[in-house]
Amino acid sequence: MMKQNFTLFKLFKVWTFCFLALFSYRPLIAQSPEKTSVTEESKPKNQEVFKLVEKLPNFPGGEDSLWQYLATNLKYPAIAKEKKITGEVVIQIIIEKDGQISGAKILDSLGYGCDEEALRVVKEMPKWSPGMVKKGQPCRVQYNLPIKFDLNPTPPKKQKVIEVTELSASQIEDLRKNAEKHPEFPQGKDALSQYLKTNLKYPKVAKRKRITGEVFVEFLVDLDGSIKDAKVAKGIGYGCDEEALRLITNMPKWTPGKIWGEAYRYQTGLSIRFELP
Repeated sequence: MMKQNFTLFKLFKVWTFCFLALFSYRPLIAQSPEKTSVTEESKPKNQEVFKLVEKLPNFPGGEDSLWQYLATNLKYPAIAKEKKITGEVVIQIIIEKDGQISGAKILDSLGYGCDEEALRVVKEMPKWSPGMVKKGQPCRVQYNLPIKFDLNPTPPKKQKVIEVTELSASQIEDLRKNAEKHPEFPQGKDALSQYLKTNLKYPKVAKRKRITGEVFVEFLVDLDGSIKDAKVAKGIGYGCDEEALRLITNMPKWTPGKIWGEAYRYQTGLSIRFELP
């Protein structure tokens, strides 16, 4: 009898232990995080990356400033210098809608510490002016940037601004003869006329007061075709001057000019006509 009671007591202890173990385990299961799946709805929207855009991203100050930044900030790795390693590291970057640099990765490697140094310089760049798609909307742009490692770099040539208004008639004729290509609006004069006609917004006050006339805007076509330093040389007021400036500064990049085999910066101007029916 005692033996039977002892056996029942042991079974009771085992059952109690199992019950307590199960009871104490359940809260642990309840506290464990649930697995979540990433759906299409949870992915960030408007994250498309463009390769072809209406307006390219631009380093602050333009291409000359970009090369100056690289020349100033690039530190030649000691081992690469010792082994006289030269060449290019090509880095692919994404220029975000706010101009920040992201997603930097190496496409063409040089090794010997050059890859890491190129990545460092690119990641520490200031914000760019973002690229634009249709209707002037900023977009994410994929951009390939070559970083050159040269033990004996030659300083870039200082480009002279050709001020056409300051040239004599014979000098202008000489320029026309020697220029391989003059700066030009994309697809020519007809496309320029169409751009001005399509994008001109007649100021309300000028329309109400029946103001008509021409605003002459001077501007610089830079080495990369971008429009800079636009200013009104002759205005008519009533909001027309500001509208003419807006039209000029928002123009797409021109095809830059070339003279004697060299790209050149070209000072020119356009008349923006305001006329009512």
